[in-house]
Amino acid sequence: MSDVSGVSGSRQRSFSDDEIDAMRKPESTNSIVNKARRDAGFKEKDVSVRGDDKTLNKVLEDRKTHIGKGEAVAGAIHGAEVLEALGVAEHTIHAAGRLPQVVLPAALLVAAHYGMYEMEKDKAAMKDGATRDQLHAAILDRLDLPAGFKDQELKKLDVSMTRQSAASKVSDHVGARAATLQLHCDEGMHAARTMLEGSKGKDAFLEANPAIKKRYAEDVAFHNGFDALCWTKSKEAPPGEYDAQIQNLQSRDARYTAAHITLRT
Repeated sequence: MSDVSGVSGSRQRSFSDDEIDAMRKPESTNSIVNKARRDAGFKEKDVSVRGDDKTLNKVLEDRKTHIGKGEAVAGAIHGAEVLEALGVAEHTIHAAGRLPQVVLPAALLVAAHYGMYEMEKDKAAMKDGATRDQLHAAILDRLDLPAGFKDQELKKLDVSMTRQSAASKVSDHVGARAATLQLHCDEGMHAARTMLEGSKGKDAFLEANPAIKKRYAEDVAFHNGFDALCWTKSKEAPPGEYDAQIQNLQSRDARYTAAHITLRT
């Protein structure tokens, strides 16, 4: 695993010129992590990551309770009704005279083709989903966040963070852009602090602040920062964790100020 203290352990030093240059560019979290993936040697197409992505495990879990169109075909072959459900031309059904010996093989053929199509589509979706989880893990690995929160989120992702894992390799190639990821994360923390120290709950706060709501949905690092500070108020967090994270946040703010970096809030 890459050195997770890469940001937090450097609070007392000045940012490098490369870090400052990176922070002054309006580069998104999605762009940063996909560049790191390419720099790590992965040649496949970019995979978009968002703050509101579901993990692959969650997607697969949700699908267990959903009967797909292909599954319905396999489980309910009732003559011409199946062909009608699949949108086969009505005149074809009439031409077949609705004879079971004609309709049933036709239904099985349509079901088989549909099943193969769905299987290929699912394979592609699962591949992208697995890559997306790796990118989420790489982002978490580079952020200065409460250890308990990071462990919780990495467990949900169920991604290997061994030295030779894809997520670790991507994390290692983020480089100076890690400072930009932390900047996005800290902006999310500031938004959460405003909410937590106000009178509105999360849903009401996001609805009242559409720009924050949009960024919370789109930006993984911002989303992580927001959720991490909220986590410090939960029963899972150790006593005093909120105050400790606010102190860390203020320390990083001082470094941004010294480098003339303005946070978006």
